[in-house]
Amino acid sequence: MPIKPKSHAERLYEQNKGNRDYRKENKERYQSPEDLKLRAIRTGSRWRKVRNLYIQQHPLCEDPFNYHKENNETTLAQEVHHVTPARIDTEQFYSFDNLQALCKRCHARRTNLERVEGYPGGDEGEGGVES
Repeated sequence: MPIKPKSHAERLYEQNKGNRDYRKENKERYQSPEDLKLRAIRTGSRWRKVRNLYIQQHPLCEDPFNYHKENNETTLAQEVHHVTPARIDTEQFYSFDNLQALCKRCHARRTNLERVEGYPGGDEGEGGVES
């Protein structure tokens, strides 16, 4: 009978189980007061209602890269993206002006670009991403 391969988390734990600094750093990273507050907001019923309402009103991907337009595609939105991330401005978390309906592909691309280039209007990174 084949042995189940270890998960990524299990492999990471084994690699770093003797490194207490690594474990402490990750624990602090995910349990900071800001992260706990954001996690509570993101998992709350108010966010689910706002997200579902926004998807109902904007059922198609807003296509920030013009990928779907160039390929004559119509793609349903599956995710809601915060133009200004919640880490930067929690006051705009529920504002429709700060939301974008995106397909999974556009959301992943947009998020990765923001991580690499910095957030629009933020002070992380140089150029930022235009909305």
